[in-house]
Amino acid sequence: GLDNVAFMEADLSTFAETPAAAALPEADVISAHGVWSWVADPVRDGIVRLAAARLRAGGMLHLSYNALPAQQGLLGMQRLMREAGRRQAGRSDRQAMAGREVVLALGGAGARNLGATPMAREVLKDLPDLPLPYLSHEYMNDAWRPCFHADVAAALAPARLDYAGSAKLMENF
Repeated sequence: GLDNVAFMEADLSTFAETPAAAALPEADVISAHGVWSWVADPVRDGIVRLAAARLRAGGMLHLSYNALPAQQGLLGMQRLMREAGRRQAGRSDRQAMAGREVVLALGGAGARNLGATPMAREVLKDLPDLPLPYLSHEYMNDAWRPCFHADVAAALAPARLDYAGSAKLMENF
């Protein structure tokens, strides 16, 4: 029933150069949640080109990503989960379930590096209860890559975007 929203399926790596993108109105706010850390560089570059072309001067880009160094302790766990899951034929949720089982078994056996950081220990504690669709999105793709803030800021520079602050108020202090 909404008349002010449109949905389209497009390849973000090339979308900014299409007539469909050119037909979009300028935006005051663009949100890219759950994209940046999970896509390859050509898609990231496309996001920057789209923001440069369609974000109004003075507008805001909300860009969420998995940040380093906080995510450092999850690099090995993600790779283990993805590789173990890929050996399971089938849908990504079943691959995530298989990968989770391997990670939990190794964690239960005391594999030290799986829980090497506070964030990794928190994820391991919550892992049995995390929904499979979330695990599929978060960990089961080849392009998953946490980022340092300085690298994200540098990647956004061609769109003339500057960091304004975290969407989580307390992270700004």
